[in-house]
Amino acid sequence: MAFDGPPAPVAPAVVSRDADGRVTVRAVRLAAPLRIDGALDESADGSSHRGQLDYNSDRYGVQFDRLRVGAHFNPEVGFVRRSDIRRTLGELRFNPRPRRLSAVRRHWWMGSVDYVKNGPGRVDSRERSGEFALEFQNVDRFSVLYTNTHEFIPRPFTIASNVTLPVGGHAWEPLRVGYNLGQQRRVLAGVAVEYGTFYNGHRTAFSASRGRVSLTPQFSLEPTYSLNRVDLAQSAFTSHLAGSRVTYAMSPRMFASALLQYNPASNAMSASVRLRWEYRPGSEFFVVYNDERDTRASGFPDLATRAFIVKTTGCSGSDTATRALAGPLRGTRPTYRGVCRVRFAEPALRTVAWFGVRRPGSAKRTRQAYSTIVSCELENENGWKIVVRPKASFALTV
Repeated sequence: MAFDGPPAPVAPAVVSRDADGRVTVRAVRLAAPLRIDGALDESADGSSHRGQLDYNSDRYGVQFDRLRVGAHFNPEVGFVRRSDIRRTLGELRFNPRPRRLSAVRRHWWMGSVDYVKNGPGRVDSRERSGEFALEFQNVDRFSVLYTNTHEFIPRPFTIASNVTLPVGGHAWEPLRVGYNLGQQRRVLAGVAVEYGTFYNGHRTAFSASRGRVSLTPQFSLEPTYSLNRVDLAQSAFTSHLAGSRVTYAMSPRMFASALLQYNPASNAMSASVRLRWEYRPGSEFFVVYNDERDTRASGFPDLATRAFIVKTTGCSGSDTATRALAGPLRGTRPTYRGVCRVRFAEPALRTVAWFGVRRPGSAKRTRQAYSTIVSCELENENGWKIVVRPKASFALTV
């Protein structure tokens, strides 16, 4: 059959266009009835609620969390990491302190279940885990963790170069054994080995984290490294991630730190440099510079993203007011917030500013605490971003 238009698209493409703007669409015959994963009335679901139960003692612990976020929930002030979900979390903990083992401070038994479903009821993720650990008198910790995980992939997922996981549900069961040295040591680290199924294959992993080497009382290094050997049905690959945090303390109230990371699998190198200064108790000043580069370019790596952030927090008032802000207000009434946002955009410059006011009041005492936050963000076409976010807080006690 002849037709006047652009040639038929070649699979997997479904649309082709010519210079005159004409379109040819490739039709596909369905081998089975079409199933739509959704609900026709979900546009009205703009609510969200959460219920929590948390009992945390030295010997026993119980936690239950139920979260529901509608498909069209608007958080107003804040952010929503994921919409249209129903999340249920349950956790039990038992920590006896043995009397006959002098080297062991306490045992650690914990089991948890975490379910996440979407609006129609499909299980997007499920994680069931059990952990046994020994906490020694010298603060070292030995742990064994078993995890049973299920995850639904709604679209093809590229996990490595030339390795793409298909759509559908995937499950894996890793076993992790780790040992962490206590924080009181001059040289400390945590090492872990993990092995088990991974999607449609197996994975062997080794990681060294929480490392810290104090070269001087002011200067320290925190190196990290992880190795993953993955053997899937599509292919096998190995990934490495190395990094280190460098910290220098000029004074007890001022320090500078830099986090450096390199991932050869994604050809990415990143750096995050931060300066923190507590110029008075409860008041801090931050300067942050973030830089990420692509190492595939010849010579010096190409710039991918870059940001420069300035943040300040302030606390003013009497000593009583400062103590009121330092800790949670007991017996508080519901918190009220007001927000006014202004946004405008230009081709070369984008500015986002918002202002918020928060006032929690005490039901038992005539104590009022106030805080204001003003944020301004500037970004140009070269990727530079400047964020100014001053925060002022004060309290009144009558």
